[in-house]
Amino acid sequence: MRPLFRRIPEKVDISGFSMVKVKVTQVNYTSEREVKFATAKIEEAPLQGGKHMTNNDELEFEWHTTCSQPDLLVGKSYYIMAKDGTNLTDANGNTRLKYDLTGTALVIDPDFNRILRTVMSNFVKELTKNNGCNS
Repeated sequence: MRPLFRRIPEKVDISGFSMVKVKVTQVNYTSEREVKFATAKIEEAPLQGGKHMTNNDELEFEWHTTCSQPDLLVGKSYYIMAKDGTNLTDANGNTRLKYDLTGTALVIDPDFNRILRTVMSNFVKELTKNNGCNS
């Protein structure tokens, strides 16, 4: 029986990518820029790329309304793999990361089906066990 996923080859550079499991807390839309954006809290951060992330850190995601995906819903959890985000600092000096979900980002709903949930769970365990490394 073939494995459901395989290791990433060593020649692939994943240092600029992050993978997090988040729970969406808010979804909004701005008509001026024709974008949707969501706020979420980190539940797991097995692959942190060049950013330091911990559980309960707040992230912001943005995508164009012309994109049918992602369809993020408040209260749901998702795995998100994307290029490292941009640091945002608010008026109070609090910093959070903002990720663009268009282009190279991948949004995975672990509740989509049971097999996908198992694959993602095993993938996260592997990343965590190896500190994000593939060896």
